[in-house]
Amino acid sequence: MRHVLSSHFINPEALQNFYGLAQVTSLPGGSKTHLAFECLSVFLKADPPAPSKGLTDSLSYFVFISDEGSVYPPALHALGIPLSRVLIIKTSTPEQVWKTGLESLQTGLFSFIFLRPSKICPTVHLRKLQLSSERKKARVFVLSDH
Repeated sequence: MRHVLSSHFINPEALQNFYGLAQVTSLPGGSKTHLAFECLSVFLKADPPAPSKGLTDSLSYFVFISDEGSVYPPALHALGIPLSRVLIIKTSTPEQVWKTGLESLQTGLFSFIFLRPSKICPTVHLRKLQLSSERKKARVFVLSDH
């Protein structure tokens, strides 16, 4: 299922039951990336990961993939997101954003995957992302207006 995410979506109950793809829409006075990471922050406060679980804990690692720009780690820290659990990947093309996102999803290590491509994704690849995210119980946020 594909969701369009806006600021009213940020509540723990809705986020706990959400698996799949969400397109983050433009917000007046706010950024799409900030909204997506606010969702992650709300999720972590509602259901904090147990520190005793090892590297295979699929609820504790997050990945941000982009071909243009990046995230500001102190902003993530301010939202209460542990930086030791965030992987930031910079690709050279938008196609690599989609490919790397699908590969990250298929590993099963990441519960939140943030994709910020500069161009649209082929429909076939987008469908693979959707099916994989539902099968792996992961949340994929597409930070794009495309």
